[in-house]
Order: sequence, then structure tokens, then C-alpha cells
Amino acid sequence: MTKARSRWLSLLAVVVVAGAAVLLRNAIEWVDIDVVTEPKNEAARDRFYASKALVRALGGRVVAPHSLEKLPPAGALLFLSSSHWNMFPGRDDALRRWVEGGGRLVLADMAVIDEIFVPRWAPLRSVDASEKSASAGAAKRRAAEPCRALSEPDAVPPAFGQPRSFRVCGYGSSRLKSQVLPQWSIGDLEGTRMARVAVGLGSVTASTMQGAFTNRRIVDGDGALAFVAALDLRSGDEVWFVDEEARTPLLRALWSSAPAALLLAAAALALALWRHGPRFGPLAIAPEPARRSIGEQIRRTAAFIAAGPGEALHRASLRALEATASRTIADFESLLTVADRARGIASRIGVDPAVLAAAMQTPKRRRALAPAIAELEHARRALLPAARIAPSTSTLHTPTP
Repeated sequence: MTKARSRWLSLLAVVVVAGAAVLLRNAIEWVDIDVVTEPKNEAARDRFYASKALVRALGGRVVAPHSLEKLPPAGALLFLSSSHWNMFPGRDDALRRWVEGGGRLVLADMAVIDEIFVPRWAPLRSVDASEKSASAGAAKRRAAEPCRALSEPDAVPPAFGQPRSFRVCGYGSSRLKSQVLPQWSIGDLEGTRMARVAVGLGSVTASTMQGAFTNRRIVDGDGALAFVAALDLRSGDEVWFVDEEARTPLLRALWSSAPAALLLAAAALALALWRHGPRFGPLAIAPEPARRSIGEQIRRTAAFIAAGPGEALHRASLRALEATASRTIADFESLLTVADRARGIASRIGVDPAVLAAAMQTPKRRRALAPAIAELEHARRALLPAARIAPSTSTLHTPTP
């Protein structure tokens, strides 16, 4: 192959590749798609991770205890989102004293904002939004909208100098009713959604917008601005986030306080299970099988007669006698009555037929049972020689022509 031909082939390959690239570019439509990145690590475990990061970015200090056993210092801000904050006695009174002493309380992201979660001493109450709307269906549709415009009214001081509207994303089916003039509030046509009122030297802020300050909603619209306005956040504030009521597990608490008692209880439990639990083999070696002795048979039979009524043994003795008689006495099966059978047997062994007939019938008294069984057994044994001879006699018998 010459060099000129090789250069022409290379040039042709470049042209083909370039043409294919141009066709592929014209055939593909490029579209930008927003891909939601799932939160990881701490952001996945903490639904207020973005809110805490915002507080730190604005110069605040974040404290995140696992319970409300200890209240923040006076003048601090408590962001309370636990619906079970008042499940222990004395919590409500302690929280009231803390707020009246200068604490700032924010109640947010609770499923229902009413007197169950909002302290009764706070002049804020929850009202169904459908009471003010003209149509209950329209109220439900507006409650299902994730984002809505909430404005600051002219009657309250604005949060950032001039009254403005906030586009807040969240779900709210109720509105707030303040019993005093609020220090700050925002709302829509249905009523107030967030409000802050003074209580003593402190304040209480409540929000009916479910999920407005969580990780995904606070970055939508004006969620961050509404968060700062609701908290009245200032640089240097200490913000306590209480979102759960976690307690030390029972076993861990018991182990830390009484490990010896737990060890003894575990040992007692293990001993009881070993003592009463099933084993892989028998508790004792099984005796070797052997034939029962005649003496043992007699003792067991006597015990059976003494323990029970004995009718079963009498019937068994009677059946044994009749079976022997049927092999010994001709036409014994044709004898139907007890008296006839007793006479047939008595004629062979030479006993009193009346006594034998009485023994063949079940005695009514228990003390007569043993003599009756003995009489039947005596008659059976008396027939045995005849029973042994009868087959041989019948075999040697020659019929008369």
C-alpha cells in the first residue's frame, strides 16, 4: 500500500467520524433535569439540620438536648417541636416560670396546635380555618397547597423594617387566635398562621404551618426569612432545639445503678431454664426389657381387681371359658342361655351347674367378684385336658360305614 493511498484512507475515516458526530449531535435533545439529592448522615437523621445550620451562620449558638429535663438559661430561645413535652408532671409550671422570667419559646412543626400542645397560660389558641372560609371544600384545597403567601398586617411591628409578604411552604389546616395584641404575626385571608405574644418578660411564638422549618421546606420560597422572623433571631442568641423526648433505655439505666442485681437475676433465670427446660436425653437410664415374672403378674392382676370394679377381668375370664368350651363340647355354640351353657360345661367337669351359672353372670356385689372369677378359671382349667385330647380323638375317629 502506497503512502498516498494510506493518507486518503485516513482522511476518509476522519470525515466519516466527524459526520457521525454531527448527526448524533443533531439527533439528541439536551434537557436540564433537577435531581433531588437525598440527605445523608446527620442531615438524614435530623429534620431541623438546615435550621440549625442557619442559626450558626447568623452567629447564634445551637444546643440540641434529647429531652426537656433541663430548661435553657434565662433569655435564651427554646425551639420546641416535641408533642410530648408536657407528659411529665411539673413541666408546664416550670416552662411558664422560665418564659415569664425572660425566656423566648417557639412552638413549631406540631401535628395540631391546640391547648394540648400550646400551654394554657399562653394567650394563643387554635381555630379551624374552615370557620372563616366561605367554602369548606375551598379551605381543604388551600390547606393541601404546599406553599402560600403570608403577609404581615399593618397593626403589628414588621420583622425587617417594612411590612412584607413571605412565601412559606408547609401544610396548615388551622389558624391562630391571639387573646392579646401580638408582637409579630403573619397570615392570609383565612387568618393568622404564625404569631408571637408577650408573656411576662418573655414571649411565646406559635406556628400552624406543618413542616415549614424542616430541611426541605425552609429552603423553598422565603422559608429562611420566615424562620428568622418567627424566632426574632439575633446574633449571639443561644437556641435550644428540643424535637424528641428520649430517655436512657431501661436495661442500661438498671445496669448503671444496680449491676449486681441484674447479674444475679440473669443467673437465676439461667438456672431455672436449665432446671426445668427440656434436655437432649432421658433423665435416667431406661431399664432393659425383660419378661414379667409369674409373681408380678399375679400381683398386678390383684392390684387391678382391688383398684377397679373388676367387671373387665370377669368378662375376660368368661370369654376364655367359653372359647375353651367351644373347642371341647360339641354344639356348644348352639346353647344360647347361660343356664344351658353352664349345664353343658358342668356335665364335662363334674361341678354344680347352678354354682357355675351364678359365676358366669356378673356379680352385683364386689366381694363376690373374686370367687366368681376363681370358679370360671377352675372350670376353664378343668376343660383343658379335654381340649387337648379332643383334636387327636377326632383325628383318630373312623366313621362307621
